[in-house]
Amino acid sequence: MSDSSTHNDRIFAGLLLVLAIGFGAMALAMHVPFAYDPLGPTAFPLILSGALGVMSITLMLRPAAGTGLPGGRVGAQLVGVLVVLIAYAALFTRAGYLASTVVAMIVLARIFGATWVKAIISGVVLTAASYGLFVWALGIVLPVGSWLVY
Repeated sequence: MSDSSTHNDRIFAGLLLVLAIGFGAMALAMHVPFAYDPLGPTAFPLILSGALGVMSITLMLRPAAGTGLPGGRVGAQLVGVLVVLIAYAALFTRAGYLASTVVAMIVLARIFGATWVKAIISGVVLTAASYGLFVWALGIVLPVGSWLVY
């Protein structure tokens, strides 16, 4: 592995570590007037921040053996996934969980080569299963979307 690649990996890992610390601080600063679950709203963001921090430190100590940024089809797929996830986050509360999730799942499946039929079936099934898990099993309230509210 070239010195440039190792150096870039360590810089990227350092930026991710700063991001993890920032997210952890934001999670600790979250306060809600009521607790809707026993752990409170900070548990999941803290777990994710901790995992990102550990992985960042690992990447700093042992840089990846990659050759740089992916190009071609893989690079295009990664950009597509990034665009879908940004759009999903932007539309999540406005469109609601069901609508935004089913569309995101279908588009992601298509990005990775699924046929339209498989993409639609998997999008609907994954959305329904995750909705059931969140709402009925975990008791989490998901947004219905402002377009459905009169």
